[in-house]
Amino acid sequence: MNIKQTIQVVIIVGAFGGAAMVLYNGLIKSPTEEETAQETVATQPVTVEQILPYGDKLDFKGVLSQKPLQFNTIEYPKLNASAEVGIPEQSLITPLTTSAGKK
Repeated sequence: MNIKQTIQVVIIVGAFGGAAMVLYNGLIKSPTEEETAQETVATQPVTVEQILPYGDKLDFKGVLSQKPLQFNTIEYPKLNASAEVGIPEQSLITPLTTSAGKK
């Protein structure tokens, strides 16, 4: 075997060894005292904070009946396209000022 094949075999054996260690720790190994203590702490009842302002259901009837929705309350000014849109053609390209007589 040359050096390239040896390196490939070492990498493959290391990958299988790492996979076996992960499987052993995840499936076969029994939990330690610290892990079981963390599980008992995690299973204790947790108080739930109410975040909805009008109760514990997501119900919009109380909010919508207090202030009905109003549409089209703002009148925007109408646009005159011929006078208010665009730039006049004369102002797009301005002629250069020449200083023919100046030195």
